[in-house]
Amino acid sequence: MRRVRPGVVVALVALVTAGMWTASAGATGEDLPMARAVVVTAPFHETADTVRRNETLSDVLGRHGIQGATLYRLLQAAPDLKPRRVPVGQVFEFRYVGTGAEPARVRTRLSPEAVLWVRRDAGGVWHAAIERTEWHRENVPMRCTRTA
Repeated sequence: MRRVRPGVVVALVALVTAGMWTASAGATGEDLPMARAVVVTAPFHETADTVRRNETLSDVLGRHGIQGATLYRLLQAAPDLKPRRVPVGQVFEFRYVGTGAEPARVRTRLSPEAVLWVRRDAGGVWHAAIERTEWHRENVPMRCTRTA
């Protein structure tokens, strides 16, 4: 005959007791406190802005709450963004977290091959990264047949 360990017997008794208590009126769930559901309507929102004629980069960023020392720190984090070389028509995309007054992310295309991402962390420090796109040219032979 096989010996049964005492720990297994205790665990089995505890499991049966918990099951019987759950099946009884003790755990109907009616007496447990319930928290109200959390509804997130807009975790973030995005908007885009374009550099217009006779505008500077600081004008565009200033419309989105980035000015003064914050603007200086953003430009320090993104040395590839040249404020004096921003062309008319360049699009800047802004992402705001919740109902924040300042954007948490700024994105713009520097060239057909490069997209600049500037993100602000929880401490308010800006970090920049450039996403490069590699273009490859491929010659594809084509054949045309003509039917009369």
